[in-house]
Amino acid sequence: MPNPYKTSMNKDLNYFNNPTPPADLYEKIVFRVQREEVKSASIRSVFQGCITLASFVFAFPIFINVLNGFSQSGFWQYFSLIFTDSAVVITHFQTFLTSLVESTPFYEITIFLVVLFIFLGSIKYVSENLRQVALLKKLA
Repeated sequence: MPNPYKTSMNKDLNYFNNPTPPADLYEKIVFRVQREEVKSASIRSVFQGCITLASFVFAFPIFINVLNGFSQSGFWQYFSLIFTDSAVVITHFQTFLTSLVESTPFYEITIFLVVLFIFLGSIKYVSENLRQVALLKKLA
């Protein structure tokens, strides 16, 4: 005698094994992925833009600090000897270079270069993200 539950269960299993997705499912998924990519690229652009603006603003006072460091350390006085007393510089070349290196404000120069590289790097990332946003919006 056949088991009535077994035939009923086979019908239910066959129904669940062959689900059919909606016809426009692929387009909906692609549209959603593109929309999320545009959103994330826009957020990255705004964040990097803020970093670019901040590093640009901070670069000016730091550059002024570098110039003050050069004048306070006497670097310009040593450096001007090249043009005024070049014979003395040539005869005491090693001592002159040592004095020039010792009077160079390396700390201020390092801080300025770090801010400058942050500025240039953030400009690069902003331009890449804006290009990506424009491309994705054109595709959408």
